[in-house]
Amino acid sequence: MRTTIKEIFTEYAWEYLLVNKGNVPTNHKKVIDAIINCRTDVYGITFYKCGSCGVIHTSFRSCGNRHCPTCQDHKTKQWTQKQLSRELSTNYFMITFTVPQEIREFFLHNQKVAYSALFKASSESIKESTNKSRVFKGSTPGFFGVLHTWGRQIQYHPHIHYVAPGGALNIKDKDWVRSSKDFFLPIFQLSKMCKEKFKKLMQREGKLHLIPSEVWDKEWNVNIQSVGSGRNTIKYLSRYVFKVAISDYRITKVQNRRVYFKYRSRKTGLVIPTSLDVLDFIKKYLLHVLPSGFMKVRYYGFMHTSFQMEFKDIRLIIEGLVAILNKPVKDKIEKVFIPCTVCGKEMKFMFSILPNNIRIRGSSG
Repeated sequence: MRTTIKEIFTEYAWEYLLVNKGNVPTNHKKVIDAIINCRTDVYGITFYKCGSCGVIHTSFRSCGNRHCPTCQDHKTKQWTQKQLSRELSTNYFMITFTVPQEIREFFLHNQKVAYSALFKASSESIKESTNKSRVFKGSTPGFFGVLHTWGRQIQYHPHIHYVAPGGALNIKDKDWVRSSKDFFLPIFQLSKMCKEKFKKLMQREGKLHLIPSEVWDKEWNVNIQSVGSGRNTIKYLSRYVFKVAISDYRITKVQNRRVYFKYRSRKTGLVIPTSLDVLDFIKKYLLHVLPSGFMKVRYYGFMHTSFQMEFKDIRLIIEGLVAILNKPVKDKIEKVFIPCTVCGKEMKFMFSILPNNIRIRGSSG
């Protein structure tokens, strides 16, 4: 039987807190507490009733913390379905900006400033590069980005994945300007722009002196892949929007104070077993806790909610159906529901009993 992250934290987190007494950030303590108490009576109980067989089910409420591995599945499915409903009939690209190894220590100790600056520098580089392009000049790109802070061995490895439809929107002419299937934007230009913009942002923040000078002599890694339809890429990224650095299924066992887990080699594709001391495992896991309130998914260009044209109209332009722009088009979102364990049909929420000042929400009807 596999060991879960919740079980590892329950058994060893107290020791981790004791060993690192006075050096554990408050948001890390909150994550530890949430993981240990998730789906226990600490967070209350929810009652459901099956709409088909009438059986009443109860469930301990989840903590809702975005770094907890046991309670994000429902949010992941909802986000994935929403993004898939907005998929456009065009080729997609995944654009990845990765910071040099020499600057990762700075990122680790200045997370909020560094992550925000990386989003700003990289997204503005995409916009500026699009505007400089002879193909897209005067048109607006649309893309969304997901911050990802871990590598396959849960090491600290901050980077941003952007998903972009291959083209840009010419609002004036109501036209979609397509890219070629295999080329979107020049990676060397994006790399140079991102580095320069990030450096200026750090200078403005008064933190430039904290960054090793060799960082500015290196090329920042930018990768662009043509991925065909956006469907598979969206499903791939959904693992990182609400899920955590490592999932329970990758952990094979805990033995002699070591956590054994597996990862897939990027070079060979083979599954490789590895292990970490249990306290090192907890430390590495907590390295990926984001600053409170930080948005790890951001939307830009015509994908932003404030964009001047409705998304349904953008879709019609891309599909070459400008003539019917005024006809309503509804995005279809597949309904996600909790199945009854007896008959498999949809269960209806009744009410929740919350801890502390016991409150009841919903109705038993």
